[in-house]
Amino acid sequence: MTEGQQPTFEEIYAALEAAVQRLETGGLPLAEAIAVYEEGVRLAQQCRALLDAAELRVTTLAAELDGMMLRPLLDSEEDDEEP
Repeated sequence: MTEGQQPTFEEIYAALEAAVQRLETGGLPLAEAIAVYEEGVRLAQQCRALLDAAELRVTTLAAELDGMMLRPLLDSEEDDEEP
């Protein structure tokens, strides 16, 4: 990743998994365990935000596709109604 570039979901998730592994392994001093936990919470929030944005994008695209598919049907119905 270059400077100024946002990390990908996969990179953030891998960092979250590493934090969880460190906590599960145990043996960390309390202060370090809390710091790792805080980092894990921050990473989990970033993952959630990226997933929410992806879900919104997919929902928007699906709605646009539905609109495109319905438009020809609606247009043909309007043509049928003309005298």
